[in-house]
Amino acid sequence: MDTSKELPKEPVIFSKPPTTVIGPGDAIEHNAQITQQLDWEVELAVIMGTRAKGVAAKDALNYVFGYSLMIDMSARDCRRAGQWIYSKGQDTYAPFGPCIVTADEIPDPHTLDLSLKVN
Repeated sequence: MDTSKELPKEPVIFSKPPTTVIGPGDAIEHNAQITQQLDWEVELAVIMGTRAKGVAAKDALNYVFGYSLMIDMSARDCRRAGQWIYSKGQDTYAPFGPCIVTADEIPDPHTLDLSLKVN
Protein backbone atom coordinates (compact mmCIF):
# COMPACT_ATOMS: atom_id res chain seq x y z
CA MET A 1 0.00 0.00 0.00
CA ASP A 2 1.38 3.42 -1.01
CA THR A 3 -0.90 5.58 1.14
CA SER A 4 0.48 7.43 4.15
CA LYS A 5 -1.60 9.08 6.86
CA GLU A 6 1.07 11.78 7.25
CA LEU A 7 0.57 15.10 5.50
CA PRO A 8 3.12 15.93 2.79
CA LYS A 9 5.92 18.30 3.79
CA GLU A 10 5.46 20.26 0.54
CA PRO A 11 2.31 21.00 -1.49
CA VAL A 12 1.32 18.19 -3.83
CA ILE A 13 0.57 19.39 -7.35
CA PHE A 14 -1.20 17.17 -9.86
CA SER A 15 -3.42 17.63 -12.87
CA LYS A 16 -6.46 16.03 -14.40
CA PRO A 17 -5.66 15.75 -18.14
CA PRO A 18 -8.57 16.24 -20.58
CA THR A 19 -8.78 12.46 -21.06
CA THR A 20 -9.89 12.10 -17.42
CA VAL A 21 -13.11 14.08 -17.96
CA ILE A 22 -16.25 12.08 -18.77
CA GLY A 23 -19.97 12.72 -18.49
CA PRO A 24 -21.87 12.12 -15.25
CA GLY A 25 -23.38 8.82 -16.45
CA ASP A 26 -20.35 7.48 -18.28
CA ALA A 27 -18.50 4.41 -17.04
CA ILE A 28 -15.28 4.77 -15.08
CA GLU A 29 -12.57 2.44 -16.35
CA HIS A 30 -11.27 0.35 -13.47
CA ASN A 31 -8.21 -1.68 -14.33
CA ALA A 32 -7.52 -4.05 -11.43
CA GLN A 33 -4.03 -4.67 -12.85
CA ILE A 34 -3.22 -1.01 -12.16
CA THR A 35 -4.96 -0.41 -8.84
CA GLN A 36 -6.50 -2.37 -6.02
CA GLN A 37 -7.42 0.83 -4.16
CA LEU A 38 -9.78 2.73 -6.44
CA ASP A 39 -11.21 5.59 -4.40
CA TRP A 40 -13.48 8.58 -5.02
CA GLU A 41 -14.67 11.81 -3.50
CA VAL A 42 -17.04 14.53 -4.60
CA GLU A 43 -15.45 17.89 -5.46
CA LEU A 44 -16.79 21.32 -6.31
CA ALA A 45 -15.54 22.17 -9.80
CA VAL A 46 -14.84 25.89 -10.17
CA ILE A 47 -15.17 27.17 -13.72
CA MET A 48 -13.12 30.26 -14.33
CA GLY A 49 -14.75 33.04 -16.34
CA THR A 50 -11.69 35.17 -16.96
CA ARG A 51 -7.97 34.75 -16.67
CA ALA A 52 -6.68 35.35 -13.16
CA LYS A 53 -3.13 35.70 -11.93
CA GLY A 54 -1.86 37.25 -8.72
CA VAL A 55 -5.41 37.92 -7.53
CA ALA A 56 -6.00 38.84 -3.90
CA ALA A 57 -8.00 36.22 -1.97
CA LYS A 58 -10.79 38.73 -1.34
CA ASP A 59 -11.23 39.22 -5.12
CA ALA A 60 -10.90 35.60 -6.25
CA LEU A 61 -14.62 34.84 -6.63
CA ASN A 62 -14.96 37.79 -9.06
CA TYR A 63 -13.17 35.63 -11.64
CA VAL A 64 -15.46 32.61 -11.31
CA PHE A 65 -18.02 31.95 -14.06
CA GLY A 66 -19.75 29.09 -12.30
CA TYR A 67 -19.64 25.73 -10.58
CA SER A 68 -20.32 22.10 -11.27
CA LEU A 69 -19.66 18.76 -9.63
CA MET A 70 -16.73 16.50 -10.31
CA ILE A 71 -15.92 13.11 -8.88
CA ASP A 72 -12.21 12.94 -8.11
CA MET A 73 -11.21 9.34 -8.75
CA SER A 74 -7.90 8.15 -7.33
CA ALA A 75 -5.83 5.01 -7.53
CA ARG A 76 -4.64 5.36 -3.94
CA ASP A 77 -2.01 2.66 -4.27
CA CYS A 78 -0.40 4.42 -7.27
CA ARG A 79 0.88 7.53 -5.52
CA ARG A 80 4.65 7.64 -5.78
CA ALA A 81 6.98 9.97 -3.89
CA GLY A 82 4.45 12.80 -3.91
CA GLN A 83 3.76 12.46 -7.63
CA TRP A 84 0.02 11.90 -7.82
CA ILE A 85 -0.62 12.40 -11.55
CA TYR A 86 -0.61 8.65 -12.19
CA SER A 87 -2.98 8.11 -9.29
CA LYS A 88 -5.43 10.85 -10.30
CA GLY A 89 -4.80 11.39 -14.01
CA GLN A 90 -5.92 8.15 -15.60
CA ASP A 91 -8.57 8.17 -18.33
CA THR A 92 -12.15 8.52 -16.98
CA TYR A 93 -11.00 9.60 -13.51
CA ALA A 94 -13.00 12.87 -13.51
CA PRO A 95 -16.73 12.37 -14.08
CA PHE A 96 -18.09 15.90 -14.48
CA GLY A 97 -21.53 17.49 -14.35
CA PRO A 98 -24.39 17.14 -15.13
CA CYS A 99 -24.74 20.94 -15.28
CA ILE A 100 -23.02 24.24 -14.67
CA VAL A 101 -24.54 26.70 -12.22
CA THR A 102 -23.49 30.32 -12.73
CA ALA A 103 -21.71 32.08 -9.90
CA ASP A 104 -24.54 34.57 -9.37
CA GLU A 105 -26.76 31.65 -8.32
CA ILE A 106 -24.34 30.59 -5.56
CA PRO A 107 -23.33 33.65 -3.54
CA ASP A 108 -21.15 31.63 -1.12
CA PRO A 109 -19.78 28.33 -2.46
CA HIS A 110 -18.30 27.57 0.98
CA THR A 111 -21.80 26.88 2.33
CA LEU A 112 -22.65 24.14 -0.18
CA ASP A 113 -23.31 20.65 1.13
CA LEU A 114 -21.93 18.20 -1.44
CA SER A 115 -22.58 14.47 -1.35
CA LEU A 116 -21.93 11.41 -3.46
CA LYS A 117 -23.84 8.17 -3.97
CA VAL A 118 -22.01 5.15 -5.33
CA ASN A 119 -23.96 2.85 -7.66
